[in-house]
Amino acid sequence: MPGHPTKGPFYLMEELMLSLEKWQPWAKDKVTVEKTKAYLSIFTIFTTFSQRKFPYTIKGVSSNDDLYGRNKEYLTKCVKIINRFG
Repeated sequence: MPGHPTKGPFYLMEELMLSLEKWQPWAKDKVTVEKTKAYLSIFTIFTTFSQRKFPYTIKGVSSNDDLYGRNKEYLTKCVKIINRFG
């Protein structure tokens, strides 16, 4: 998933997480199968983002692992987001 050109590589996923947190049917104290699946999917995406080389590529396109994968700030922010889950 591409990042935002001015707001960073995690902008879209962070906005998704904020939207899910605010969505009334999934209020903080309510647990549903769908909510669990959504958050596990987001967790999986961020663990993929934290790898130095992504398990997938699009030929001829610079992906976030090429652009940010060796960047300490990128990895630190990614780990910080992952730590929200546990």
